[in-house]
Amino acid sequence: HDKYPSIAIGTVYKTLDTFVKYGVINKVLTEGEVMRYDGVLKHHHHLYNEGNEEIQDYINEELDEMLKTYFEKNAIEGYHISSITLHISGKSINKKS
Repeated sequence: HDKYPSIAIGTVYKTLDTFVKYGVINKVLTEGEVMRYDGVLKHHHHLYNEGNEEIQDYINEELDEMLKTYFEKNAIEGYHISSITLHISGKSINKKS
């Protein structure tokens, strides 16, 4: 807002919501109930760092296949699963040499 003070914050969010509507970006809700926007449209999961509230993309095709296989064998009655996305929470561990 400092860089473009003449643009209302509401205009920014309306534009972001339009991008979501047309599949340009996705909405991501954090554990703190904060809405963030994600420009990565390829299927992926999210790693949420509880220490600094950072969200990282996590792509793992082996995990995707495992989840798909699990739900094929353990169908949820009366429910068709179209997508599975995990939100993995934790804190980063500083590795020491």
